[in-house]
Amino acid sequence: MDLSNLSSDLPSAPSVQQQATERLSRELALEFKNAANAVAALYNSHEPEEAKSEFSNAAKAVTRLYRLANKKSVSAADQGYTDCLDDLLVAIANGEDIEDWALTRRAEIRKQDQEDFDEKEKNGSEMASSPVTESQCLPELVAPLLENSRLPNHVFSAPAQLAAPQHFYPGIPPPSVAHSIKQRASIRRKPRISKEEPWSKADLGSDSDSDSGRKRRKNE
Repeated sequence: MDLSNLSSDLPSAPSVQQQATERLSRELALEFKNAANAVAALYNSHEPEEAKSEFSNAAKAVTRLYRLANKKSVSAADQGYTDCLDDLLVAIANGEDIEDWALTRRAEIRKQDQEDFDEKEKNGSEMASSPVTESQCLPELVAPLLENSRLPNHVFSAPAQLAAPQHFYPGIPPPSVAHSIKQRASIRRKPRISKEEPWSKADLGSDSDSDSGRKRRKNE
Protein backbone atom coordinates (compact mmCIF):
# COMPACT_ATOMS: atom_id res chain seq x y z
CA MET A 1 0.00 0.00 0.00
CA ASP A 2 1.48 3.31 -1.14
CA LEU A 3 1.12 6.01 1.51
CA SER A 4 3.50 8.53 -0.02
CA ASN A 5 0.72 10.76 -1.38
CA LEU A 6 -1.52 10.46 1.70
CA SER A 7 -0.54 13.84 3.14
CA SER A 8 -1.35 15.65 -0.11
CA ASP A 9 -4.66 13.85 -0.66
CA LEU A 10 -6.13 14.60 2.79
CA PRO A 11 -7.86 17.96 3.29
CA SER A 12 -5.84 20.48 5.24
CA ALA A 13 -6.85 20.94 8.85
CA PRO A 14 -8.10 24.42 9.78
CA SER A 15 -5.78 26.54 11.83
CA VAL A 16 -6.30 27.18 15.51
CA GLN A 17 -7.23 30.79 14.79
CA GLN A 18 -9.81 29.72 12.21
CA GLN A 19 -11.33 27.19 14.60
CA ALA A 20 -11.56 29.82 17.33
CA THR A 21 -13.23 32.26 14.93
CA GLU A 22 -15.80 29.71 13.83
CA ARG A 23 -16.55 28.71 17.42
CA LEU A 24 -16.95 32.36 18.38
CA SER A 25 -19.35 32.92 15.47
CA ARG A 26 -21.52 29.99 16.57
CA GLU A 27 -21.58 31.26 20.15
CA LEU A 28 -22.51 34.73 18.95
CA ALA A 29 -25.42 33.40 16.88
CA LEU A 30 -26.65 31.36 19.86
CA GLU A 31 -26.42 34.33 22.25
CA PHE A 32 -28.30 36.50 19.77
CA LYS A 33 -31.17 33.99 19.72
CA ASN A 34 -31.17 33.80 23.52
CA ALA A 35 -31.27 37.59 23.84
CA ALA A 36 -34.11 37.85 21.32
CA ASN A 37 -36.13 35.21 23.18
CA ALA A 38 -35.48 36.93 26.53
CA VAL A 39 -36.64 40.31 25.22
CA ALA A 40 -39.75 38.71 23.67
CA ALA A 41 -40.57 37.00 26.98
CA LEU A 42 -40.21 40.33 28.79
CA TYR A 43 -42.54 42.00 26.29
CA ASN A 44 -45.19 39.29 26.72
CA SER A 45 -45.05 39.20 30.54
CA HIS A 46 -48.09 40.56 32.42
CA GLU A 47 -47.66 39.84 36.13
CA PRO A 48 -45.31 42.15 38.08
CA GLU A 49 -43.27 39.31 39.56
CA GLU A 50 -42.98 37.62 36.19
CA ALA A 51 -41.95 40.89 34.54
CA LYS A 52 -39.24 41.43 37.16
CA SER A 53 -37.76 37.98 36.54
CA GLU A 54 -37.98 38.33 32.75
CA PHE A 55 -36.32 41.75 32.92
CA SER A 56 -33.39 40.27 34.84
CA ASN A 57 -33.03 37.45 32.32
CA ALA A 58 -33.20 39.86 29.38
CA ALA A 59 -30.57 42.15 30.92
CA LYS A 60 -28.20 39.23 31.47
CA ALA A 61 -28.74 37.90 27.94
CA VAL A 62 -28.10 41.30 26.34
CA THR A 63 -24.98 41.77 28.48
CA ARG A 64 -23.59 38.40 27.39
CA LEU A 65 -24.37 39.24 23.77
CA TYR A 66 -22.58 42.59 24.03
CA ARG A 67 -19.48 41.05 25.61
CA LEU A 68 -19.33 38.27 23.02
CA ALA A 69 -19.78 40.73 20.14
CA ASN A 70 -16.98 42.89 21.53
CA LYS A 71 -14.78 39.81 21.85
CA LYS A 72 -15.47 38.84 18.24
CA SER A 73 -14.67 42.37 17.05
CA VAL A 74 -11.30 42.30 18.83
CA SER A 75 -10.59 38.82 17.47
CA ALA A 76 -11.38 39.95 13.91
CA ALA A 77 -9.03 42.93 14.27
CA ASP A 78 -6.25 40.67 15.57
CA GLN A 79 -6.83 38.24 12.72
CA GLY A 80 -6.57 41.03 10.16
CA TYR A 81 -3.36 42.31 11.74
CA THR A 82 -1.88 38.79 11.70
CA ASP A 83 -2.82 38.30 8.04
CA CYS A 84 -1.15 41.60 7.19
CA LEU A 85 2.08 40.49 8.89
CA ASP A 86 1.97 37.17 7.04
CA ASP A 87 1.61 38.95 3.71
CA LEU A 88 4.53 41.22 4.59
CA LEU A 89 6.73 38.25 5.43
CA VAL A 90 5.84 36.57 2.13
CA ALA A 91 6.64 39.77 0.21
CA ILE A 92 9.99 40.11 1.98
CA ALA A 93 10.83 36.45 1.32
CA ASN A 94 10.09 36.90 -2.40
CA GLY A 95 12.22 40.04 -2.59
CA GLU A 96 9.31 42.30 -3.53
CA ASP A 97 9.20 46.06 -3.02
CA ILE A 98 7.48 46.58 0.35
CA GLU A 99 6.39 50.14 -0.43
CA ASP A 100 4.89 49.12 -3.75
CA TRP A 101 3.13 46.20 -2.08
CA ALA A 102 1.66 48.44 0.66
CA LEU A 103 0.43 51.02 -1.86
CA THR A 104 -1.18 48.31 -3.99
CA ARG A 105 -2.96 46.76 -1.03
CA ARG A 106 -4.22 50.15 0.17
CA ALA A 107 -5.58 50.97 -3.28
CA GLU A 108 -7.39 47.62 -3.41
CA ILE A 109 -8.97 48.15 0.01
CA ARG A 110 -10.10 51.69 -0.81
CA LYS A 111 -11.56 50.53 -4.11
CA GLN A 112 -13.54 47.80 -2.35
CA ASP A 113 -14.82 50.28 0.25
CA GLN A 114 -15.90 52.69 -2.49
CA GLU A 115 -17.75 49.92 -4.33
CA ASP A 116 -19.58 48.93 -1.15
CA PHE A 117 -20.53 52.56 -0.51
CA ASP A 118 -21.80 53.00 -4.07
CA GLU A 119 -23.87 49.83 -3.75
CA LYS A 120 -25.51 51.12 -0.57
CA GLU A 121 -26.22 54.49 -2.18
CA LYS A 122 -27.78 52.76 -5.18
CA ASN A 123 -30.03 50.62 -2.99
CA GLY A 124 -31.07 53.68 -0.97
CA SER A 125 -31.97 55.68 -4.08
CA GLU A 126 -34.02 52.78 -5.46
CA MET A 127 -35.98 52.55 -2.22
CA ALA A 128 -36.56 56.32 -2.20
CA SER A 129 -37.85 56.31 -5.78
CA SER A 130 -40.20 53.39 -5.15
CA PRO A 131 -43.89 54.19 -5.93
CA VAL A 132 -44.98 52.65 -2.64
CA THR A 133 -46.03 55.47 -0.34
CA GLU A 134 -45.47 55.64 3.37
CA SER A 135 -49.19 55.35 4.06
CA GLN A 136 -49.27 52.04 2.18
CA CYS A 137 -46.33 50.65 4.13
CA LEU A 138 -47.57 51.80 7.54
CA PRO A 139 -51.31 52.40 7.33
CA GLU A 140 -51.76 52.23 11.09
CA LEU A 141 -49.39 55.19 11.63
CA VAL A 142 -51.26 57.61 9.35
CA ALA A 143 -53.32 60.05 11.41
CA PRO A 144 -56.94 60.65 10.30
CA LEU A 145 -57.91 64.02 8.87
CA LEU A 146 -59.21 66.45 11.50
CA GLU A 147 -62.29 68.52 10.78
CA ASN A 148 -62.17 72.21 11.74
CA SER A 149 -58.76 71.65 13.38
CA ARG A 150 -60.33 69.97 16.39
CA LEU A 151 -58.88 66.92 18.04
CA PRO A 152 -61.19 63.91 18.29
CA ASN A 153 -62.25 62.66 21.70
CA HIS A 154 -60.05 59.80 22.79
CA VAL A 155 -60.86 57.42 25.61
CA PHE A 156 -57.75 56.40 27.52
CA SER A 157 -57.77 52.91 28.98
CA ALA A 158 -55.30 50.87 31.01
CA PRO A 159 -55.05 47.12 31.63
CA ALA A 160 -56.67 45.68 34.72
CA GLN A 161 -53.27 44.92 36.26
CA LEU A 162 -52.49 48.64 36.45
CA ALA A 163 -55.82 49.70 37.94
CA ALA A 164 -55.64 51.51 41.30
CA PRO A 165 -57.26 49.77 44.30
CA GLN A 166 -59.14 52.99 45.17
CA HIS A 167 -61.07 55.26 42.83
CA PHE A 168 -59.77 58.83 42.82
CA TYR A 169 -62.16 61.63 41.93
CA PRO A 170 -60.82 64.50 39.84
CA GLY A 171 -59.81 67.58 41.79
CA ILE A 172 -60.92 71.18 41.26
CA PRO A 173 -58.67 72.90 38.70
CA PRO A 174 -57.24 76.34 39.50
CA PRO A 175 -58.97 79.43 38.07
CA SER A 176 -56.25 79.85 35.45
CA VAL A 177 -57.26 76.49 34.02
CA ALA A 178 -61.02 76.49 34.71
CA HIS A 179 -61.71 79.91 33.12
CA SER A 180 -60.96 81.16 29.67
CA ILE A 181 -59.14 84.41 28.91
CA LYS A 182 -62.44 86.21 28.34
CA GLN A 183 -63.87 85.01 31.65
CA ARG A 184 -60.73 85.99 33.57
CA ALA A 185 -60.89 89.49 32.03
CA SER A 186 -64.52 89.92 33.13
CA ILE A 187 -63.60 88.79 36.65
CA ARG A 188 -60.88 91.44 36.87
CA ARG A 189 -63.32 94.21 35.83
CA LYS A 190 -65.83 93.45 38.62
CA PRO A 191 -65.60 95.88 41.61
CA ARG A 192 -64.34 94.37 44.81
CA ILE A 193 -65.77 95.19 48.27
CA SER A 194 -63.12 96.04 50.80
CA LYS A 195 -62.87 93.78 53.82
CA GLU A 196 -62.66 96.80 56.13
CA GLU A 197 -66.06 98.14 54.91
CA PRO A 198 -68.37 95.13 54.66
CA TRP A 199 -71.64 97.18 54.91
CA SER A 200 -73.94 97.75 51.98
CA LYS A 201 -76.34 100.53 50.93
CA ALA A 202 -79.18 98.94 52.92
CA ASP A 203 -77.04 99.08 56.07
CA LEU A 204 -76.30 102.76 55.44
CA GLY A 205 -80.03 103.49 55.05
CA SER A 206 -80.91 101.72 58.30
CA ASP A 207 -78.21 103.68 60.15
CA SER A 208 -79.57 107.01 58.91
CA ASP A 209 -83.11 106.04 60.03
CA SER A 210 -81.92 105.21 63.53
CA ASP A 211 -80.08 108.55 63.79
CA SER A 212 -83.18 110.50 62.75
CA GLY A 213 -85.25 108.63 65.38
CA ARG A 214 -82.82 109.62 68.12
CA LYS A 215 -83.01 113.28 67.07
CA ARG A 216 -86.84 113.29 67.27
CA ARG A 217 -86.76 111.90 70.81
CA LYS A 218 -84.38 114.61 71.94
CA ASN A 219 -86.57 117.36 70.46
CA GLU A 220 -89.67 116.00 72.20
